[in-house]
Amino acid sequence: MNSAEFMSDRDWRNLLREIHSGNVIPVVGPGLVTVDDGAGGSIPLYQHLAPQLAGELNLQNPENHLSFNSVAREFLRGGGELRELYITLGCLLDQLTISPSGPLLELAGIGGHGTGHIRYDVVCHWLGQCE
Repeated sequence: MNSAEFMSDRDWRNLLREIHSGNVIPVVGPGLVTVDDGAGGSIPLYQHLAPQLAGELNLQNPENHLSFNSVAREFLRGGGELRELYITLGCLLDQLTISPSGPLLELAGIGGHGTGHIRYDVVCHWLGQCE
């Protein structure tokens, strides 16, 4: 089923109105939180950051980690502390200098200047691009 069959233009317009008015809370999954892969495509942010996170946590072969789950599993099984994992991930997110996908930017702006029910402030902090 393609998106045209899933929802009509009217359905999308109504959904966006409901989000804007605060009656619907969008749930953003990893498919929307993507970054440029350097080859004209995009990859999930988690896949982009997983090798860096593994490296920061001194795991072996950090380039082999393609998900946060993989990093967390190896780190915690090796005796690492959950708190350290979260702190390290937070530091990596704070240091991001890449731009997120257009659809995420559009979704962040639906509520207008941070009044939406999504974590607009987190997206803007990550971007450093929002007013």
